[in-house]
This record gives sequence, structure tokens and C-alpha cells, in this order.
Amino acid sequence: MKRFRKILAYIAVIVIIIAAGLIAYGFKGDLQQSIEYSAYNVEGYGTRALYLLSKEMGYDVEVFTKPSRFLPDNAIVVAIEPQLGVLENPLEKKYFKAWLDRGNVLVLMSYGNDIEDYIEELGAKEPSHFGRYDQGYKYSVGDGSIIFFTDSEKYTNSGVKDLELGVQFIEALEEAKFKKVLFNDYFHGIGSGSTKLWDILGFSGKLVIIQMALCLLIFMFIASRRFGKPLVVFETIKRMENENLFALSNIYYKSKANAMALDIYLEGLKQELAKFLGFGREGWSDKDLVKAAQTDNTLKDLEVEAVFLECENYINNKKNDGKVLLKLYKRLELIRKGIK
Repeated sequence: MKRFRKILAYIAVIVIIIAAGLIAYGFKGDLQQSIEYSAYNVEGYGTRALYLLSKEMGYDVEVFTKPSRFLPDNAIVVAIEPQLGVLENPLEKKYFKAWLDRGNVLVLMSYGNDIEDYIEELGAKEPSHFGRYDQGYKYSVGDGSIIFFTDSEKYTNSGVKDLELGVQFIEALEEAKFKKVLFNDYFHGIGSGSTKLWDILGFSGKLVIIQMALCLLIFMFIASRRFGKPLVVFETIKRMENENLFALSNIYYKSKANAMALDIYLEGLKQELAKFLGFGREGWSDKDLVKAAQTDNTLKDLEVEAVFLECENYINNKKNDGKVLLKLYKRLELIRKGIK
């Protein structure tokens, strides 16, 4: 009986620790997703769309939330409207300049004269024009470089609905010639500037700590058992509340991602359709496209109006049905192939 109570006490402590961790992690996630220009933010002024676009284009992408002294080499840092107070920290500026001098690349989007002064303070020189769809500049800094665009709003989730700006961003990554892309959210105040023991241990030190922890767990397991006593086999039971929490968070994430992906794809197709039907870049509506498509020999049998209505319904209701999304995507592809 005492042994059973001891096991229950261990389980209760573990559950409390896990619950506290989930609450803290959930609060942290909500805070990150509310910060403008953050790669965690899926709303209009976030930059999650560029993060997902980079990943789809085959880049090794991650969100970076540590000071510049921990930046890896042979990498691209993407900084969209960073906080000048973080950039101007003397230690941060010193390590970031050294990182650029070693041949790495910064892709920077920001307003104002202050950011141009910061670029000069990093030792940038020899600016040249860069970009087909957005006027930008390329600077050299030591063996590295800075690619700078002056309008950060164009590269938010709302801005990259104009597909040309997404293409412009990928061309900037291609110019850098590295496959590792770091969306720097430390520049938005996410993360901690303090040095932790785990950060300075290195791979070998971390491996030793993990091995010691495993040895301790094995010792505790052996010490808690009585040799020679029949084993009691317990059935593994999933905690319903944890399963529900996981399911709800997964549904929330997918619904956001599906609706945003379809919206971006649909807006791109409308631009192509307008060009095919003889409209300009602006001054037309969905009704104009539908009306013109109904009289076009190529499009009149492709049910353009019905497809657009179903897509708008999916996006507005934030549905998460993957099968419906795939069906809509195939119907949009039929329209795209029809106008090529």
C-alpha cells in the first residue's frame, strides 16, 4: 500500500509539472503570435507566409530567438522591421558585425533613416541597386553582404498576396547563396539576451548531461523495484484531457494554415486570370472576372464562379478539411492550366 501511494505521489508531481509547463508554453505562444512582423504571427502584420514560402522552396528554415553571438555561419538572417533598441545594443552590434564580416548575409526590410544609419555603422559600403519587383539595395560588409528593402509592409502576410513580392524575396535568398535561413525574432524582443549554461556547453557537454540524466533515471528505476517479486503489468492509459488539448491545438493550427495558403493561391490565380482576360493589374473585381470568363470559350465550362464562391466560403469560415482543400486546389489548377 505504501509503495502504491509513493507511485501515485510521483505521478501527481509529474502531472503538475507538465500542466504548469503547458500553461507557460501556451502563454508564451500567444504572446509570440501577437507581435507584429514576427514569423510566429499568422495575422496580416505577421510574416509567417514568408517563413512557409522559404520552407516550400527547399530552404532550411527556423525562427532564431538568441543574441547574435550564437548565430551560425553560412546562413542568411531575415530581419523585418527589427526593433532599433535591440540592434543598437553595443554588444549585439559588435557580434552581428563580426558575423557579417565572416561572409554571412542579412536580408533586411525596414522604414526610416535610423535603419540606414545603422547599416552605415555596420561598415556597409558600395551600395548597388537590387530587385526586379521592389527597389532595394545590396551592400558589402567585410566578406558578407546586406540586401535592404525600404518598405517592410510589402513583406507581411498581407503584402505577399502580391505574388511578385514573394518572388522578390526568394530572389534575395538566391542572391545570398546559402540554404540556411534564420527569421530573427530576437530582433522583435522574443527570446532572452542572457547567456544560459545550456547555450555554452556545446554538443559534447550537452551529450554528457543527457547521459548523466539517463543514468540517474535508470538508477531510480532499479532502486524502486524489489527483486524476486512478481511484476505487475499496468495498462497504458492516455490522459483524455491531454489528448483533447493536442487535438484542439492541431485543429487550430491547420485551420489557420489551410485558409491562409488557399487565400494566397487564389489571389495569385485571379491576377493571372485578369491578365489572360485582358484586364490591367488594377481596376477590376471578382464579378468582372466571372462575367468575362462566362463568355470565354476556354473558361466557360470550368465553372469559375462556383469555384471562386467555394474558395471564399472555405477561407471565410476557416475550414480545416484537408480533402476539401485538395479538391478546391485541383479545380483551381484546371482553371490555371486552361489559361496557359
